[in-house]
Amino acid sequence: MPRRLKSPLVLAIDIGSTSIRARLYDAAAWQVGGAGATVAHAVPFTPDGGSEDDPAKLCADVETVIDRVMAHPAAGAAEIGGVGLSTYVGNMLGIDRAGAAVTPLYSYADSRSAQDVEQLRPRLGTPDHYTRTGAPLHTAYQAPRIAWLKRTRPDSFDDAYLWTDLGAYLYGRWFGTVDIPSSYSVASWSGMLDRFRLTWDVPTLEAVGVDPDRLPKLADYTTAMRGLARPYAKRWPRLAQVPLFLAVADGAAANIGVGCVGADSCALTAGTTGAMRAVVPGTPDIAPNGLWAYRLDADYSVVGGAVTDAGSLFQWLMTNLRLPRSRALEEALAASPAAAHGVSVMPFLRGERSPGWATDATAAFLGVRATTTGVDLVRASLEAVAYRFVLIWRLLRQVAPAREIVVGGRAARSSPAWMQIMADALQMPLVGSVEQGTTTRGIAVMALKALGVIERYDSLPVPRLERYLPNADNGAAHHSALAAHEALYDILVAPTNSRM
Repeated sequence: MPRRLKSPLVLAIDIGSTSIRARLYDAAAWQVGGAGATVAHAVPFTPDGGSEDDPAKLCADVETVIDRVMAHPAAGAAEIGGVGLSTYVGNMLGIDRAGAAVTPLYSYADSRSAQDVEQLRPRLGTPDHYTRTGAPLHTAYQAPRIAWLKRTRPDSFDDAYLWTDLGAYLYGRWFGTVDIPSSYSVASWSGMLDRFRLTWDVPTLEAVGVDPDRLPKLADYTTAMRGLARPYAKRWPRLAQVPLFLAVADGAAANIGVGCVGADSCALTAGTTGAMRAVVPGTPDIAPNGLWAYRLDADYSVVGGAVTDAGSLFQWLMTNLRLPRSRALEEALAASPAAAHGVSVMPFLRGERSPGWATDATAAFLGVRATTTGVDLVRASLEAVAYRFVLIWRLLRQVAPAREIVVGGRAARSSPAWMQIMADALQMPLVGSVEQGTTTRGIAVMALKALGVIERYDSLPVPRLERYLPNADNGAAHHSALAAHEALYDILVAPTNSRM
């Protein structure tokens, strides 16, 4: 017998780095069966390290998934109480006074500001800056990107009336105004928010020469926009007067989605990119060196670290080695002994973020012989990504000494062999979340809390699925391999490392 939906429903929209999803959830954060839509839309890359997206195409794809969900019978059969939105963060674009985009959308993966990182280092590569913003100096953040734009594209920089984020841009389009705030969540992921004062960080703005009036106002995500502009009120009449809450970071929403709130729980997500995060109350005085500390909202912070290449490395190998994702491959990976292939991998197709923050890091494979197989290369690469998570975990457990790690993200969840590799390397129990759409569920929970339907982010416990228990013998093998991995990193990456 189908579950009886609890009113009100909420619409959750997630703009990720490979696709855009929208789903309806009820007041218990259960997905409404069939009321979901996905459109593929990958963050683009260029050989020179650029990552620019077309705002018009992106908006069209977002609006398409909303159209599809709102056409579902459930969208008209029950009250929709609110809309939540998350985006991949570290994005930025310039808009004019009418709210139209005058630049491409620049993503977190655009590394062309590496020169500007070095030029800003005397002013922003300091412990004080790290403490205030919770973010190291790196190309993934907006201060170097603004400096790069002023240096290489001064006309584009001058043309922009306001430098804003994707979520605020979308809302400006839907509500017909440029006066859309950025949430504390999204702003902190820019690396330019004073996370204690919840204001733009003045020393950072001064260092890159941008006036705060050219940045959005700031507010908590619970701030709601109401009253869609006429074209969108006509297009989505059921949403015309519904509160749309400010966009939040997709990583923050993912933690809420898998039920990881508090220092005793940690979330690991491995989709296209990867991250380990803990949601903790208040504002930690300082993040362990190598991690970041962002805001979830006015009351909670998110502490953790990220890797740029997780599932993307897996997919790159599948494409270039011409290996099909199959049961046979999964069985071969699972049957391979831990760290027995003799191959060491630097898993950096698009540079490194946590914990080393090496802007110019590239991928490398060492120890490849005539006898090395495609399975060996895949297994070695998956182990290498796991080792990057181990390095993050060593720091994160100082803040969040969790008893288990909850895993979300399609890339990891689709490979039991990889899940076991990570459990063995981390020497921690790994638990799969019952939810497939962890980020959209997290958006729904955050919207329900903002609506007052639930009191706390953990008011709706998430059932768990499979558990992966660490194997001590495999852990010892990975421990030795990790030492070799770190030694290779020191040779190949550390000399050009831009770490704090």
